[in-house]
Amino acid sequence: MHREQKLKTLAVEYKVDFGNGKKHIRAKKKPAANSTKPTNKPAYITRLLALAHHLQDLIDQGVVQDYADIARLSGLTKARVSQIMHLTLLAPQIQEEILIGNPQIILKGHALRIVLKTAIWEEQAELLEKLEPDLAQAR
Repeated sequence: MHREQKLKTLAVEYKVDFGNGKKHIRAKKKPAANSTKPTNKPAYITRLLALAHHLQDLIDQGVVQDYADIARLSGLTKARVSQIMHLTLLAPQIQEEILIGNPQIILKGHALRIVLKTAIWEEQAELLEKLEPDLAQAR
């Protein structure tokens, strides 16, 4: 019972758009139409990386058991949850650049798959540098 209460709190606090706009953990209230606040929304990859770290924390704390549990609660496939969680395997330097929103790093889905083919962080940095300039310029 206590576990379910924590999951309800998670559902209220996080909105996640996984590209097609149809799958959400739970939508938050939208701001009023007359709101004058500018929206400085972080890049999609930044939001996914932050989500991956948050989900890993939930697993570590025992709130959810595994990726399958996350998939069931969020309505995503296990494969998509796995893709998101693989972002935590990026080299710390690459993760830092993504999280601080470095505009020079523009990663597309296929570029991430190339970089994540290796778990060795030095090789990830080399692969990132070899990508075409329009896909990534890390350093």
